[in-house]
Amino acid sequence: MLQRVAAAYAQRDQPKAKSYFRHGLILSAALCACLLVVAFAVGLFVPGWLGADMVYQRQLGWAFVISSAAVAMSFLGSYCRDFAIALQHSTVPTAVMIASDVGSLALTIGGLLGGFGLWALVAGAVFRGAILLSGCGAYAVHLDRALGQTSGWTPAIFRDFLVTTPWTLLAKSSAQLVSQLPAVLLTRVIGPEATVAYVVTARAVALMDQLCNQIVASCYGPLSHHFHSDPAERIRATLRTLTGVILLVGLVGAAGYGAGIRTFVALWTGPSYFLGDIAGAAFAAGILVGIWNRWGVMVLLASGRIVRGSVLSFAETGLRGVGLVLGIVLAGSRGAPVGLLIGSLVMAVPTLRAYNSIIGAWIAYREFALGVGVSCSVLAVSTLVSVFVPSNSWVVLGACEIVWCGSVFCCAIILVPGLRQAILLRAGSVVSRVSGASWLSARLRS
Repeated sequence: MLQRVAAAYAQRDQPKAKSYFRHGLILSAALCACLLVVAFAVGLFVPGWLGADMVYQRQLGWAFVISSAAVAMSFLGSYCRDFAIALQHSTVPTAVMIASDVGSLALTIGGLLGGFGLWALVAGAVFRGAILLSGCGAYAVHLDRALGQTSGWTPAIFRDFLVTTPWTLLAKSSAQLVSQLPAVLLTRVIGPEATVAYVVTARAVALMDQLCNQIVASCYGPLSHHFHSDPAERIRATLRTLTGVILLVGLVGAAGYGAGIRTFVALWTGPSYFLGDIAGAAFAAGILVGIWNRWGVMVLLASGRIVRGSVLSFAETGLRGVGLVLGIVLAGSRGAPVGLLIGSLVMAVPTLRAYNSIIGAWIAYREFALGVGVSCSVLAVSTLVSVFVPSNSWVVLGACEIVWCGSVFCCAIILVPGLRQAILLRAGSVVSRVSGASWLSARLRS
């Protein structure tokens, strides 16, 4: 929906933008209703399949159903947020999103400290969904009214949604499934101890993925506009610049994870829960490969190739799932991150080919291979650095992370021509995330 609304708004076709929002809202509400029905059915038997005691099966089932309702609210709230972003009004949705995240975290921690256990997590999810839906929904209604008259209910728009929505939904739902699959498989195949070790090591990856997703998502709306308003040469130059910045962010994040994960786990839970250097390096490499694949898919989606981008995303998710299962079967919890990495690596080249097919070749295979070599070298050194990071203080860990990530960042600035200008452009898009995306739009038009 975001891409279609942004494209219509860029062409000053406000009735079409409004129609896409309303048609999509109806379909989204129908999908959420189906989700609740499925969640209720699944909540009846999943606790028993996991081997939970009879005393807790009913509690787990209802917690799953209520959490699914929270997910549905978050989904609808995110839909309304995307509508505002597509219209280049991102200040209010960003503030609502921050408030929902902070409030959810505070409620969850307070509930856990108060002894509410599982229900503290459920309450946090419900709070986030309710705030996101009410805040972004009210703002979306305001923007919808401001657009003026709609073009009415159009079968062509419904057909467009019916073609693109299944693939988009399949890609997103499969990604969510694979993200939850490791804990379920490890608990079922090996035991709770292996699950704890994996979750502890993977927690930092989840935080880094969230940061990378926010950075990539901040470009979606503006790029959707400019794919339909600027000439090909200008778009090509802009994307080369943004691609360099996105990959630099991924490299710095991966280097920081590789250098600090050993100490992070030791300080949080104890050295015995660290999965090992190979697993840590696989997690770190997965951060970089993952942000590249997400960026390539996002560019396809922003250009209007929604089905192709969704198919690529689904294919990567499927390969990651297969790699995960094989990794756990062959090497236990230590093999899980390696299997996930292999699945992502297999899709890196197809993503490059799809990326280059949009408006001519942007990234030559020689450049791609050179980037892979440099990244492997940085990650190898990061893994070696992790051995020497002291594990006696969070402050020391933070200082070491700042020094190491800053060193990688500065070396990239010095060695890669033109990256300084790219950083300024990327910084502008971050500012645009909280100021209405006007700076990045002006920069792209200049």
